Amino acid sequence: MSSEPPVASSTATQNSTERVLTRRQADLLPVSDVVGRWLHREPAFLYEHEPEHHLEELALISVGAEWLTRWQPISMHRALPAGATPDQVAEAAGTSVRGMYEQWKQWADGAAPLADRGRPGVTKEAYETIQARFMTVDEELLMRSGHQPRHAL
Repeated sequence: MSSEPPVASSTATQNSTERVLTRRQADLLPVSDVVGRWLHREPAFLYEHEPEHHLEELALISVGAEWLTRWQPISMHRALPAGATPDQVAEAAGTSVRGMYEQWKQWADGAAPLADRGRPGVTKEAYETIQARFMTVDEELLMRSGHQPRHAL
């Protein structure tokens, strides 16, 4: 008899004793449970010949990684008006200012119309303020957006 918990059905909400073997099952969990389950897992080498252990890890980290990645541009968006420089934010994100800008812009372009409809999103004022913060540090971004560099004025 195995000491491993039973495999959960994909239609039931997962509890702490059920195995999560698919992405669909992991998506049913609150993200705090996903991360908590992953953090408290036994080392993989103890389960070398048990695919369920590795499938569960894969399902959990796939959902956790996607969730955290979705929040990166939101954190970028919040850090800039709080007083962080684009260089500081890029360093915190482990990317370039240009890479960070492109990630932020893709998110902000999708979030901006929500604010126009009265839903949580990026207001036009916030969008323009943060866009301007990026433009002060990257002339190529500035030129692509159709603006002239400040020192050329």
